[in-house]
Amino acid sequence: MQVESGPSGQTWGVNKARAIYYRAGVTRTKPIGRYWLRIGGRLKQVAVGCKGVFGIDEKGHILQYGGRRGVGMLKCRSVGT
Repeated sequence: MQVESGPSGQTWGVNKARAIYYRAGVTRTKPIGRYWLRIGGRLKQVAVGCKGVFGIDEKGHILQYGGRRGVGMLKCRSVGT
């Protein structure tokens, strides 16, 4: 299991089954957030930074997550291996 938090408070996690989760409801006044939201796809590792959320999938591809498309849906693209 891995949990990563970025400078803006975004918190993401990956469990042993490689399922991806986002911590919803994180604010300055509620830093613990409200609940974990399951995100589609699978990752071995996730990283959160000023430039976005990146992950490494099972094939070693580096993915970057973009803005939301509806509730909990994120668009991703391969940015290299």
